[in-house]
Amino acid sequence: FGSSTPAMIAHRSSVINVISEDPSNSAREKRESADVLKQEEQQKMNKKKGAFVGVFIPTCENMWGVLIFLRFYTIVGHAGVGEALAIVFMSFTVAFCTTIALSATVASGGVVAGGGPYHILSRSIGPYLGAAVGLTYYLGITCLAVLESLGSIEALIVAYPAVLEPIGDQINTLRAFGSAVIFALMVIVYLGIHFVSKLGIVFMLVVVLTLMMFYAGLIMSPMEDNMDHRITGLSTVTLSHNMDAQYHDENHHFGTMLALFFPCFTGILSGANRADVLKDPPRDIRNGTFAAIIFSLFMYVSFMLLWGSVADSCFLKGLEDGDCTYRATRYERVGETIVEFVNGTVQEVASTRRRLAG
Repeated sequence: FGSSTPAMIAHRSSVINVISEDPSNSAREKRESADVLKQEEQQKMNKKKGAFVGVFIPTCENMWGVLIFLRFYTIVGHAGVGEALAIVFMSFTVAFCTTIALSATVASGGVVAGGGPYHILSRSIGPYLGAAVGLTYYLGITCLAVLESLGSIEALIVAYPAVLEPIGDQINTLRAFGSAVIFALMVIVYLGIHFVSKLGIVFMLVVVLTLMMFYAGLIMSPMEDNMDHRITGLSTVTLSHNMDAQYHDENHHFGTMLALFFPCFTGILSGANRADVLKDPPRDIRNGTFAAIIFSLFMYVSFMLLWGSVADSCFLKGLEDGDCTYRATRYERVGETIVEFVNGTVQEVASTRRRLAG
């Protein structure tokens, strides 16, 4: 504006103001901005997961661990079908109540992006106690990952004993291969939650296929004539014999069996861990978590019943016939007590009658 007069400058300013205040320009810019925001929001929603992929599958993956394949028969062998089912329902009750509390907290706005269960704990019970519980939760999940990794190597050794040859010792083999599995899991987690969710579908298919093979093996057993004679196949007689507890020694009792099984209902906070990648966190976490624990309940019950129906308790405990001391069930002990009482009463009455007759 070097050669412009004050009148020309004032005219230009008025023209600029008129153009900037043009309603048509403002409306067009607002529409364009709204369209851009809408496209960005749609792209974000397309990357988010629903209740099935985002909650149900990862929750089931966390619950369906190696204990199903390596320890369920031990639980049935020691605790019997009756106490084994009691253990399942007790663990389910804890998971069910936790899911109710989780759903209520999430529905009231307790989960924010990236917060997960740690945000819930700190907002529900305070920062200090929440930090202590959150640290315990973190350590528990970490130890669960170690348990699953070592269990997978143990299953590999059972299936392919040749794995022991390079190292020669089972303990060191578990340590070496288990550490490799932990490192591989660390790399997978480092790649991000979206990669973990996609790979989780593949892992889920592997687990489902393995479970189907287990069901087929239990239903069809014994599949060979020369198998252990204690494997009876599906039998109601075997099931009745295995109903009550047959603990082998004082180191095996209801508490140890409960501790052995309870990790099968851990990992139910997987939905809260993925709250920032869910389309509707309150609805998806509630529906996906409840579906996972209820479905798992029926699956665990079916496995306990099947294991109790196919083999003798001594075989399920992994003991030889000579090492398996039979202990009378509580029902048999009650029956024996009643019989002894009746016999003693009859003998006393007979003795009294003879004395009176004499």
